[in-house]
Amino acid sequence: MFASHNFFTSLYRKYSHMFRKFINTLSFLTILPLPKSLIRMDDFKAYYSFFPVIGIIVGVIAAICGYFMGLLFPPFLASVMAIVIIIKITGAIHLDGLADTADGFLSARPKEKILEIMKDSRIGVMGAVILISVIIIDMTALSSSGQYFTLSLLFAPFCARIGVAFIPLLIGCARPGGLGDTLCVKAGLTTCLLWACVCSLVSYMVGGSRLLLATLVVYLINIIIAFYARRKIGGYTGDVLGAAVEIGQMWFFLVCATRINY
Repeated sequence: MFASHNFFTSLYRKYSHMFRKFINTLSFLTILPLPKSLIRMDDFKAYYSFFPVIGIIVGVIAAICGYFMGLLFPPFLASVMAIVIIIKITGAIHLDGLADTADGFLSARPKEKILEIMKDSRIGVMGAVILISVIIIDMTALSSSGQYFTLSLLFAPFCARIGVAFIPLLIGCARPGGLGDTLCVKAGLTTCLLWACVCSLVSYMVGGSRLLLATLVVYLINIIIAFYARRKIGGYTGDVLGAAVEIGQMWFFLVCATRINY
């Protein structure tokens, strides 16, 4: 009897701890309303192993809203609304990282100056140009995805966040003590590979070879971003991870919008 009680107690503590990790990650990456009692401010960290789960949540909300808006409005208008919903759910946190990364990486400055530029909260010309360009491409590609419209909204956030979870495993942190280092906890390689396999398999089952190709392209893009970041600044930062999410989503939409039959 006591052994059974101890078993269930330890089980409860284990999954209660996991749930709090998930809630912390959800509150870090979205602005969804959550009870403050569930958020551990004394141990407020985001866990990369839960990034794909956040992607699923964002994708499900975006896909449901996008589906019904697609019934009421023309494709482009429905796409604009769907992208705005994704931006709203995430509080534009990834777009902020994209703008900062563009300002730094496209400045043609040495590593130390790039990191200084990326830390500046003000947006520069290159950051604004890349930010607007990515949003426009997202909206246009999504509106051109035809039968893959809803599936694109469902899988793009999911797949992009799986790819991002791999980056800290491929390269080190460029700014020790920064946001991407102190507030984020790496996922294990096995966890990342499992998520990647699940996403690839499910995308192929529901969307065929096109969705599978979009998924694989996103993984490849994240690998390229990782090693490009290592060459530019010696590793990743929170801004680089945010940029990787946005660029990954963009490429997912682009592949789904291609006119090539495969």
